[in-house]
Amino acid sequence: MEKLVYLAGAIKGLSYGDSISWRDSAKEELAKAGIIGISPMRAKEFLKNEREITDDYTGEVLASDSGIVSRDRFDVENCNIMLANLLGLKEKSTGTMVEYGWADAFRKPIITVIEKEGNPTTTHS
Repeated sequence: MEKLVYLAGAIKGLSYGDSISWRDSAKEELAKAGIIGISPMRAKEFLKNEREITDDYTGEVLASDSGIVSRDRFDVENCNIMLANLLGLKEKSTGTMVEYGWADAFRKPIITVIEKEGNPTTTHS
């Protein structure tokens, strides 16, 4: 049976490079242990020139609301665990918080990487 880890974390507002760099590193490290990292950025090379990813990519099925939700929910459901990288967030990541809900609903363990203080995810407003 394959061991799968879903790589959750911010995408919107980041550059393409910033959104994939930690995921690529995580996939490499996980592969050393025979674990497959599942990135929500796979097959989204059409964003490679983006300096700030938005939610406005008309005609791109994998960047549409329904495309993102369908695939990411499927991936979270079918993974063994979710790894959420919240380091360096400038604002709360709504999509990542939705993925936390899915992981909880599907009874998936969650590992969160976050600063001890100052992350917008943990501050109350």
